[in-house]
Amino acid sequence: MPAYRSEPNVAPDSTVETFVALKLLIDNWRWADVPFYLRTGKRLAARDTEIAIKLRRAPFVLFRDTPVDQLASNRLVLHIQPDEGITLRLGAKIPGPILKIGAVDMNLITKTILGTLPAPATNGCCMIA
Repeated sequence: MPAYRSEPNVAPDSTVETFVALKLLIDNWRWADVPFYLRTGKRLAARDTEIAIKLRRAPFVLFRDTPVDQLASNRLVLHIQPDEGITLRLGAKIPGPILKIGAVDMNLITKTILGTLPAPATNGCCMIA
């Protein structure tokens, strides 16, 4: 693909941004210390819209011999587009005698359940009960 400035109808000296990443904080008691990250740009590897909620770690470690820095945070991801659904990523013990924690994804993908994607929100409302 050609570079942005090499595309038709784009000035060769254009300074238009083609990527942005923001960290936003809301200044009220409910959302204090909760970062919101927004990323968008042209020609990214994938077109994806999602809300990822990173859950805080517990203030203690259940198994004392597990290094805290190796435990990944649990996440709840709401997939908006292109594949609507929900993923819950949890840390779970890998079966066996040695204590090892690995990531486990629990996926609920709308297309898998309904056999097709729901109509876009602009054509009405779709709810999964």
